[in-house]
Amino acid sequence: MEAPITVSYRWTVAEMLRAQRVAARNWWLGRALYFFFPLFGFIMLGSAAYTHLIRYPNAFNFISSAAVSLFLISLPFLTRRRLRKSLERRPDRDMMVNFEITDEHVSNKTPLSSTEMKWDSIIKVLRLRDAFLLYHSERQFFWLPLDAFAQPEDVERFATLARSKVQTYREKL
Repeated sequence: MEAPITVSYRWTVAEMLRAQRVAARNWWLGRALYFFFPLFGFIMLGSAAYTHLIRYPNAFNFISSAAVSLFLISLPFLTRRRLRKSLERRPDRDMMVNFEITDEHVSNKTPLSSTEMKWDSIIKVLRLRDAFLLYHSERQFFWLPLDAFAQPEDVERFATLARSKVQTYREKL
């Protein structure tokens, strides 16, 4: 048996936001929130300006359309702000997170908790440009940033191991 793969990093608010942003971009609703809603908001705002100010002047309709448009445009910022506030109150904020990965299990330890999961409980692994996401449910995941691996060659070792142990392994590099 080879030596376990170790991954360690500090779970800061910035790291939590980074993990959330990467996970959201790889989920259909997250893509809608961060791309399509603001895009639709800008289109709606332009349409409202033309329709309610130039073609058929009506200040009330313009103001109501503009309010909805601005809400859609600001939705990613409002979501990010709310998320940052909730992350700042988490008890595991600024703690070291340590993963030990073997052929049999993935274990996660912080000063507050420890988890050991067999590979069968991991439903999907997503390899991204700067991290791995290990999903143990449809929306819950473990975050393994590539720069947190103890040895650079452990990144490829982990990728090979994950490919052999998990049914759904995808790369989005």
